[in-house]
Amino acid sequence: MAANPKIIVRLLKNLARVFAGILPVSALWADSPALSSLSFEQLSQIQVTAVSKRAEPLDNIPAAISVLTSDDILRSGATRIPEALRYVPGLEVAQINSHDWAISARGNNSRFANKQLVLVDGRTIYTPFSGGVYWEAAGPPVEEIERIEIIRGPGSTVWGVNAVNGVIALTTKNARETQGAFLNAGAGTEKEFGYARYGFQLGQATWARLYGSSSHTHAASLTNGQAANDRWQDYHVGLRLDSHLSPDSQLMFQAEASDTLLHAPDDYPTLTPPFRNANPENLHQKNAHALVRWTRDFSNDSILTVQSFCAREHRDQFRNNFHNDTFDLDLTHQFKWGQQQTFVWGGGARIVNHDLEGKVGVVFPDPNPREKLFNGFIEDEIQIIPERLSLTLGSKVEHNNVTGMEYEPGLHLVWKPTKKQTAWASLSRAVHTPSMLERNVLFDAAVIDPPLTIIRQMSVDNQQSVTQLTYQLGYRFQPATCLSLDLATYYNNLQSIQVFQRGTPFMESTPAPTHFVVPLQLESAGTDGKSYGAELTATWQATPNWRLQATYSFYDEVLHLQPGQTTFSAQSPRHRYGLRSSLDFAQHWQLDVGLRFVDAIPGTPIDPYLTGDFRLAWHLNTHWEFALVGLNLFDSQHPEMSPSTLAPIVEIQRNVYVSTTCKW
Repeated sequence: MAANPKIIVRLLKNLARVFAGILPVSALWADSPALSSLSFEQLSQIQVTAVSKRAEPLDNIPAAISVLTSDDILRSGATRIPEALRYVPGLEVAQINSHDWAISARGNNSRFANKQLVLVDGRTIYTPFSGGVYWEAAGPPVEEIERIEIIRGPGSTVWGVNAVNGVIALTTKNARETQGAFLNAGAGTEKEFGYARYGFQLGQATWARLYGSSSHTHAASLTNGQAANDRWQDYHVGLRLDSHLSPDSQLMFQAEASDTLLHAPDDYPTLTPPFRNANPENLHQKNAHALVRWTRDFSNDSILTVQSFCAREHRDQFRNNFHNDTFDLDLTHQFKWGQQQTFVWGGGARIVNHDLEGKVGVVFPDPNPREKLFNGFIEDEIQIIPERLSLTLGSKVEHNNVTGMEYEPGLHLVWKPTKKQTAWASLSRAVHTPSMLERNVLFDAAVIDPPLTIIRQMSVDNQQSVTQLTYQLGYRFQPATCLSLDLATYYNNLQSIQVFQRGTPFMESTPAPTHFVVPLQLESAGTDGKSYGAELTATWQATPNWRLQATYSFYDEVLHLQPGQTTFSAQSPRHRYGLRSSLDFAQHWQLDVGLRFVDAIPGTPIDPYLTGDFRLAWHLNTHWEFALVGLNLFDSQHPEMSPSTLAPIVEIQRNVYVSTTCKW
């Protein structure tokens, strides 16, 4: 017999009352946002900007989206951005070794997940050299982040190329909200870290902050128990200014520089036995950027934003070096037309200059290419039935000097049959354009014998984009004031998939000795396929001070590979589960506990694993906090992702640390 929803809701309410009688609710750290500070109705009205470049209530968004607040990040125990993303449904987060991560929504996950766009305050940190993000060197310290908006599914209509599987948009804190001093330091079994900032006022309507951070992470272990020699450290320094030029005009400026030192066990192919030579590699990456944004409010319904940034990315590696200089200019204007239409339009330009140097077994046919991109977009939200039924139409049009003109249209429909229910549907076309490693490199991957043969990956003159059509359906429902459900389903028509196509072997005499070469040519339109899945989130506010959240993600794909083809993208686990509990109790105490299950990754030696995390924090007063954090607790170490090279698999270790926070 089917369960009666009213009975289930009544049982949940009774259980909540029991815990409400046990747990005190009044003792909370004054400066820490309490779980009870926002009702479910208020949570659903959180303003997000990543979907349409304008502020919209979360409950009205026609997309699969999750939002992590600064309090969510703090209570996760994360010291790095990837750690804060672990429990987001539909987002696969896998640690490859001590410093490398693979992060992507809805498949295509690998070290270089090149269909996942990542932004910080509207500035892309997606690297044009390899595609994807160097997570070990990108992004601000977690203490700088106000919120993270994660779109699962295309965001190309407003953000353009490479926002194919999703968009991760980070927003940093306003300098006005970070006045005074703040210190955080911690140490544990796997890392030591520290962060400091000082906020102050410059004049009557200008606020500033200076900040710096450092992190030292120990080496992980190989499957045989030996050290992976992948320890690393990084350093960040930055500045942010926020100024009210007038009551309706604001200016923001930020600048940051980072220095990252990495150690990695690596090897490279040789033409003499044993045909691979081990080389403990020291990598060095330096990043710097400056960004300025001007916002003008002409009225409540008309806002103009102009933003520009310049960024430098430099990385020294054993087999190659690269240097990117980026200049970007972007304009966005939103306004209402009549009572039922809201327009957002804009455009921009980007220029990227590359300086590439091939070393051992790596050749760049064009060592100094330049990328030029010009774009424009428009999106129109039409209130067919105000507050009940709306339709959003839009498209981005881009021209670049590699693949030419690209079109990324989108259609979104939202229906709210009641105030507690939202149903939405969307159809989008998204585009990925090839990075430097996908169009401008000869890479010797391996040597086999006999006969003596080099396997050479060739990505030369690849000027085809990868396109994808995505169909989505979603439903949000609040059956009770303490319970909410969020379901998203999708189907991706993979119209063109990158594959390596085996070519005809040929003989080569340089370098000696004479050998064969088997070319593997990367082709952007090598084959087609499909992928599909579903994501479910259930949130229960058991008491004003206790919240539970459960997530489930399903993913599957079918690729139509031909003989001699191998796929460029990696497989992803079919099933993933997550459960988080956040509790405020007793005198100034917080307890956060999480469980994660990740299915096996097909075609790889990565087995299923179950692990847990916790954070116990004590707020001594409004100035001091002490915390004990444990991550990956259920076993001493486990692998999460195979490396993209022939390097050995690294196992991620249990991590326990203590931290102290002081602010005044």
